[in-house]
Amino acid sequence: LLDHWSVYMFGALNHMSNGALKKPNNGINTVTLGMGTRYHFRSEKLPDVDTREAPARNNRDIQIFLNYGRSQANDFNFNIYSSGSLSLNYLWYRSAKSAWSAGADFIYFGGAPYAYDHPEVDGYVPHLKRTFAGVFGGRHWIMGNTSFFVQVGAYLYSYLDPQQPVYPRLGIRHRITDRLVGNFSVKASFFRSEFIELGLGYRIPYKKNSL
Repeated sequence: LLDHWSVYMFGALNHMSNGALKKPNNGINTVTLGMGTRYHFRSEKLPDVDTREAPARNNRDIQIFLNYGRSQANDFNFNIYSSGSLSLNYLWYRSAKSAWSAGADFIYFGGAPYAYDHPEVDGYVPHLKRTFAGVFGGRHWIMGNTSFFVQVGAYLYSYLDPQQPVYPRLGIRHRITDRLVGNFSVKASFFRSEFIELGLGYRIPYKKNSL
C-alpha cells in the first residue's frame, strides 16, 4: 500500500482427529480466516519474485505397497482390530513436482463387520469376508524425496457392503532409497477415518524421463 506497509489475507481449513485409533473420534473441524498488515523496516523496494514452472517430466513408475494399521470399529466395541492393504500404483510424472496415479487396492478391514453396522451380520465374520478390492486414481505433489498424495477409489468387490461405494485415501510418502518408499496414510470412508496405515513400498522405474 505504502513504501513500508503491506496487507495480507489468508484462509485455512483444519481437521484434527486420532484417525479412528480409539473411539469416540468425533474430530474437530475449524475454518480460519485472517487479515493483517506488515511493516517493512527496509526502505528499499521489495524485489519482485519471478514464478517458474517446474521442469516437465514424463517418466513412469510402478510402486507396490504393503501397509498395516489398527483401529477401533465403533464407540461400543472396545476391541482394536488389525487392518491393512496391498496397493499397486502406476505413477505418471508430469513435472518434477507433480504426478498422476492409478491402480488397484486389496484391502483387509478387520473392524468392518462392526464399523458398517449391518443388521444381517450376526456372530463371527470370517477374515476372508472382511476383504475388499477396488481401483483408484490420484494426484501427487512432490517435494524432493517426499510427496503428499490424495486418492479416490471405487470398490469392485466386497462381501460386506461399505457405507459408500467410493473411498478416499490421503497421506505422505518418502523415498528412503532409490527403490524403497515409506508410506503413512489414512484409509477413510468419505469424511470418516477407518484406519491409519503404515507401510513400505518398492519402486520399479520402467520409463526414464525423455524431456
